[in-house]
Amino acid sequence: MRKILLLTVIVGLVFCLTSTAAVAKNHKVKLHSEAVVSDQVIKPGSYIVKISDEGMLGIYKGRKLLAESAVTLQPMLNETPNSISMDVNGNLKEIRFKDEKAVFPMNSSAGSAPTGPASE
Repeated sequence: MRKILLLTVIVGLVFCLTSTAAVAKNHKVKLHSEAVVSDQVIKPGSYIVKISDEGMLGIYKGRKLLAESAVTLQPMLNETPNSISMDVNGNLKEIRFKDEKAVFPMNSSAGSAPTGPASE
């Protein structure tokens, strides 16, 4: 009886651990130039990108959240996998993974350039 109870608890723990891992998708991304996400400038380097089931993308350096934005996940078509698309101002437009891509909204602060002091 104890063995059955112990086995049930172990199976339950394994199920809980695997289900929490499915909540967010994690990807490694390497930026070769500065990029802008939600008015935050992200320096060149390696980062972890986490995408929640609610469509929020977070860019992390270690455990520190550097920028967060809403994205739309779309299937990959004939684009280059494991690549990034930016506009001429350095705003992220898409992050392409192996099987899908995260597309930043065009008319939001997700890809807007940071605002500096006004020149007079």
